[in-house]
Formats: sequence, structure tokens, C-alpha cells
Amino acid sequence: MRSLDRLANERLPKSMEVEWERERRVEELVIVAQAIADSAARIPAAPEGALLSTGERRAFSAHARALQERASRLAAEAAQLDTAATHTAVSEIRETCAACHRRFRGSGADEDREP
Repeated sequence: MRSLDRLANERLPKSMEVEWERERRVEELVIVAQAIADSAARIPAAPEGALLSTGERRAFSAHARALQERASRLAAEAAQLDTAATHTAVSEIRETCAACHRRFRGSGADEDREP
């Protein structure tokens, strides 16, 4: 999440030619967002030893799918480099993580930790 936050919050001076730097940041943002989406695809299998009811398992999988979809959308839209849209997408991703952590870990504090 920190990598995603850093990329979303970086600002470039408007008065200088920064196209090469912008392209590098877009590439990095796509890589981070796609890595989150790829990881989210594996999340439903993670709590194999956990005793989850059928309803809890469905909710857990729904959170994982939402995270995957939001991260994939951010990766696809990154080339637009729309700051407001990027901030919105990052906020949605963070909220998806926090909601799942609150429900299944009993805390929202873990979502800021780097793996």
C-alpha cells in the first residue's frame, strides 16, 4: 500500500518538461496496481485453515474480487494520469482492504503494513 500511496501522491512541477518522468511513474503505478490485483486473485485460497461459514467465505471472496477489480481498473487507467481519479482509485483500494481486515482480522490497523 505504501508504494501505491507514494505513487498516487507524487507531484511534478508544471513548469518543466517532465514527460519522461511521468511515463516512468505511470509504468511503476501500473506494476504496483497489477501486483495488487494478482495478489488479490490468490486471497480466497489464503484462509484454508480458517473456520469460515459458507456466508463468511462468500463475503471474504467478494472482498478479494472487489480488490482485484479495483486494482486492475487502476492499472488500466493509470496512463490517463488523472490525479483526482488516481486518488479516488487508491482510496477505494484502501477501503476495500480495511473493510476486509476489520471483518476478518478484527482490526483495520494491519492494512498499512508492508508485506
